[in-house]
Amino acid sequence: MRRVRVQTVMDDTYTGTMYAYCPITNSITLLEGSNDFRVLKSAFVSQLQVLEKDSSAGKGHENGRFSRAEPLIASVNMSSLVRKEGKKSVNGLAPPAKGVGVTKEAQDIFDALSRTLPCRWAAKSIIVLDVVRVDEPYTVDACRAPENSTSALHRVRKVVCRRMLCERLTLARWRTTKALSCKGAGGEERRLEGSLCI
Repeated sequence: MRRVRVQTVMDDTYTGTMYAYCPITNSITLLEGSNDFRVLKSAFVSQLQVLEKDSSAGKGHENGRFSRAEPLIASVNMSSLVRKEGKKSVNGLAPPAKGVGVTKEAQDIFDALSRTLPCRWAAKSIIVLDVVRVDEPYTVDACRAPENSTSALHRVRKVVCRRMLCERLTLARWRTTKALSCKGAGGEERRLEGSLCI
């Protein structure tokens, strides 16, 4: 693999390791950092500069075809794939789960997460992507994940934060509506209308 600097037609510059080139989609993939990938269409690349050449170029493969790939290509856990496939419903998506003995707010957070991410209940904890755990009281601070799953943790925290903000705005709307539900000067009842949560 080679370290390269890529400049796009929009004058954006990206530096990373050339990870792949796909002639079907006409795109290149750069590895930036340990697990961050950037996919660029070749038509938008104006300049590509090789920063350092692969020192192992031309050498044979000692332990198999992908033994020196970076990041390392791990083996596929087939039992996990079979288990996930077994959970799928007819339309290809897992049916929404209902938590047992959890609050309405916890179920709302689970439902918000499950719209875009695979989730399941483990007792009263929400497990997202099989790596992120959201424990009671289901706040941003209650989200936990291993060190190597920071991007998944960030996505989950973003959804939880948005859901918490939505709940706070709904509560504020309810309190304001309650306070403004009084008789006006002309005897008419006044209420605050509209949704504050987009």
